[in-house]
Amino acid sequence: MSLFGKKVTAEEAEHLLANAQQAPRPEPGPHPGYGIEDAIRLMRTLPTDQNVDLVVRVIKKTLESMNVRLADILNDATQKQQALGARINGLQLEIAELEKQIAVRRDEIERLEDALAETTKVKEHLALAEGGSKPPPPMSSKAPPVPASKAPPPPDKPPPPDKPAQG
Repeated sequence: MSLFGKKVTAEEAEHLLANAQQAPRPEPGPHPGYGIEDAIRLMRTLPTDQNVDLVVRVIKKTLESMNVRLADILNDATQKQQALGARINGLQLEIAELEKQIAVRRDEIERLEDALAETTKVKEHLALAEGGSKPPPPMSSKAPPVPASKAPPPPDKPPPPDKPAQG
């Protein structure tokens, strides 16, 4: 007996046959090369806004001719929907947690601003008692930015030395 030009003994042939029978068979399921992602890409390229029924029937017949079952694609779509839904829920939970952290920090900022205002007020009162005069205004932690249009003008230039002054 020969297998691809190589002589195989009866014992080797039995061994090969036994191994082939023991090999696990692939489980039925989605076609290994075609799933919901492929169907989505295909549907994007087709004019489904004109005659969706006809387009879907052609797709179904074409896929069936390639031994691709629509039920397998639908199962793949259900799994994708569940995965997408779970990811959306997870992100919404993360956002809710981050919003709680933001609220905590805003509360802390408010408490710190109150403490700063109180500290500044007490310092001013103590400075008045110490020196008897009003202290300089306190620096605000929320100083507004100075607009560029309010920038101080450049200093006046004296006339050039080589020109006599008119008068």
